[in-house]
Amino acid sequence: MNEEWCMACGDDTGKGKCGFGGRDDTENGDRTAKGGINKDRLDPKYSPHHHLHYNAYYGARKATENFLEAEELKNIFIPMFGLVKRYQASFGFVIDDTGSMGPIIAQVRKACIDITTNVLGTANAPSNYILVTFNDPEKHRHRLTTENGVDMISELDNITVNGGGDCPEYAMSGLQKAVELCKDKSTIFFYTDAPAKDASEHQTVIDAVNRKQIDLRLFLQEPLCTGRIKGASGDRIKRDVGSYAYSLVTEGTGGTIYRFNTAELGDIIRQITEEIFPSATATVDIIKLYTMDDNSMLFPVDKMMKNVKITVVGAFSKNEVDVESPYGSIMTSVNTSVLFESPDKVVITVLKPTAGMYKLIRTGNRQWSVSITAQTSIDFHYAITEQADDGHLNKVSGNPIEGGRYTLFFTVFNLPVGMNASSVRLKTRNSTTNYLNLIQVPGDFDSTYFLSTNLTSDGKILSEYN
Repeated sequence: MNEEWCMACGDDTGKGKCGFGGRDDTENGDRTAKGGINKDRLDPKYSPHHHLHYNAYYGARKATENFLEAEELKNIFIPMFGLVKRYQASFGFVIDDTGSMGPIIAQVRKACIDITTNVLGTANAPSNYILVTFNDPEKHRHRLTTENGVDMISELDNITVNGGGDCPEYAMSGLQKAVELCKDKSTIFFYTDAPAKDASEHQTVIDAVNRKQIDLRLFLQEPLCTGRIKGASGDRIKRDVGSYAYSLVTEGTGGTIYRFNTAELGDIIRQITEEIFPSATATVDIIKLYTMDDNSMLFPVDKMMKNVKITVVGAFSKNEVDVESPYGSIMTSVNTSVLFESPDKVVITVLKPTAGMYKLIRTGNRQWSVSITAQTSIDFHYAITEQADDGHLNKVSGNPIEGGRYTLFFTVFNLPVGMNASSVRLKTRNSTTNYLNLIQVPGDFDSTYFLSTNLTSDGKILSEYN
């Protein structure tokens, strides 16, 4: 309450409080308080600010309407977008490295490297990375704790399997060690193809995870192994009830189980990355360079990009890939990092790039498939809704129907000061582009927008900023 509304707090009252005003305001020496805050009547004798009462009433009513609108929109936005963001304290990787993992260990390594690469050099990078492996008879092995994502990528790339191909393994021990090493509110990614040999320790894991509020993501090869049948050739057989420990852990912690086969793991990781990382991965360009094509290609980088990842399938080594800066010089290891190198694939990241036009140069003559992506602190999510008979807006699954009327909601994260979302660009299959103005949602969600329109065709939705 400001001084204008508290003039009854003078020295003559001796009460140390603001006067309310009116005949019942006996706390102020049985007198009408000067400048009191009485709102019960329009008589200026008792209500000195009577001329502002209706303004206050309409202001309060409008604020209530805005609040109720925001509360209604929360019922839409939170289930659709998962608006609660997590501070990524640590990333923990827990990996089964027994011999039975041999057929999938390369895909698991790649999945963990992709997770690390996606956040490297961005606001979503964790404060540190932790790698724990588990085996049998070795219960767990703490391989690395580091703040350097590139060092973690190198260590992940060096994981090999060892030991027998039998099942089950000391999975709970591996999880316990990772939770012990991680900071509060961290995310742990766990990979195995076997039931837990130490399933009886599941409650210890649950208690530790809940104590530190860990976001637990369990990846289970489907089907889980149960060991080898006598005389069998080594093929997998269906999992036994020993896998129940993973279900108990996720139920007790609010974690998630992902059951996958080898081909699905990459797609699952991409979906999870979009779900838990508010920073967006923007595709800058995708191109094929055939042997007869020119050996260079240009690609733009703007000031919003935190790092650029160049994935070249077809390059024999990093020596076949050069990146030229906007200043015309070939970039060196000072400004680039080779995240991954194999006889047929090279991944290079340009950290903290300068805005401008870059050039990717092929020094050999092999055919390339190139994907250039970038991290940006700005991200957005969208949802298409339609009105039901009861007036509620329901999220549309799949493509909207041509000619239907829909309300589109957008939540834009991490907009810099002075930048605002103004319109959305709808691009149809026949390349027709329409720009539609966005309306900002009132209330707490100052980065949430919507528009209502009749869609003439389904299309890809892209945000435009000014």
